[in-house]
Amino acid sequence: MLKTLTKNIIFSLKKNNITFHKYQYTQDFARILFFLKNEDINKAIGVLKKKVFGIHSISPAIRTSSIIKNIINRTLEVGKDILDQNDSFAIRARRSGKHPFTSQDVAEQCGYAVLSCFKDLNLNVNLSNPKKKIFIEVRDNFTYIFTRIIKTDWGGLPIEPGKHIINMDIGRPTDSLAAFLL
Repeated sequence: MLKTLTKNIIFSLKKNNITFHKYQYTQDFARILFFLKNEDINKAIGVLKKKVFGIHSISPAIRTSSIIKNIINRTLEVGKDILDQNDSFAIRARRSGKHPFTSQDVAEQCGYAVLSCFKDLNLNVNLSNPKKKIFIEVRDNFTYIFTRIIKTDWGGLPIEPGKHIINMDIGRPTDSLAAFLL
């Protein structure tokens, strides 16, 4: 199914003249990563969000190594771009794989670094209802830092062109809709 989804994404990107350098899967196969030019990201989001079945969300991210010092430095770069005067913020950290730190350690150290680096912005930490969020996913050797989780119009399973579905149509419009959604 992952191969089918990848083929559908590649087809949609190529059809819309969006170039990508490469793609790869995370080690746990939980994510498909496409490496695009910055100027193509918004166009790619628009295409994939509306036209590819099987994608649940899209998150434009920056990638760094899973060394805590590098994670903090890249988080500060992201913070510089998104944080404004008197903003409240939260760091949402997750990790998979073996590391000498916990997700909580990452969140605390990055949050402390943001507060220390941007004292002039008068920032506040608000974990329950922040104005801005910085997401950090530590996945084995690499870490992905992003600020947006864009839900797509279609989740579910990817479309496989060679598969057939039988629709028992007894006159209800919902029958055809159910077959379409399969």
